[in-house]
Amino acid sequence: MAVACGTAFGAEKLVFLTDVDGVRDASGAIRPVLESEEARDLIRSGVATGGMQAKLEAALCQLTKPPHNNVVQVHICPGSYTGILETIFNGEPVGTRLIPSHV
Repeated sequence: MAVACGTAFGAEKLVFLTDVDGVRDASGAIRPVLESEEARDLIRSGVATGGMQAKLEAALCQLTKPPHNNVVQVHICPGSYTGILETIFNGEPVGTRLIPSHV
């Protein structure tokens, strides 16, 4: 639903508020920035499963299907964090920011 709303409103940024601190890599560390190809690798390798896999797949849909949308970054962040939206929109690092892979 968030993806459809983001596309319909022409959003540049999509935020998934969740019950985790961000996307974890194979070592269990939170990745502050994750390129789309790295997200695909986490899914392919089985590191990202279940709800996180679904979030990453939705994020990849937004980041890799231009010109149908304007989304240039997707944030996966802890919804329980006080002031989370203000923090994100002020550009402060929190959770994981997904961006398109460099070509």
